[in-house]
Amino acid sequence: MQLIVGRRELLLGLGAALLPSPAHAQKPPTHIGWLSAGREPDPFLEAFRNGLRAVGYVEGQNVVLDVRYARGDLEALQRAAAELVQLKVALIVASLTAAWA
Repeated sequence: MQLIVGRRELLLGLGAALLPSPAHAQKPPTHIGWLSAGREPDPFLEAFRNGLRAVGYVEGQNVVLDVRYARGDLEALQRAAAELVQLKVALIVASLTAAWA
């Protein structure tokens, strides 16, 4: 017996298999810290958000980004990094373009 599956059925089946279980859906969102040495807007932040979405992380649903800008001030950069550590984020991503004090 030969089974032929159409593209739509295959995609729907794969999508259903990849959906998180209800128990997983109750998990609190992952907190990621974004530390930028520069000013707003950080040119890399939107690309990072797009990358998160591409692998299934949706801001406000299963991931929260805690974004900090140092605006070229090295002391502010240190304070922002310490703040993200205090928040106990799961990961800190640093966008460290050149900064002068």
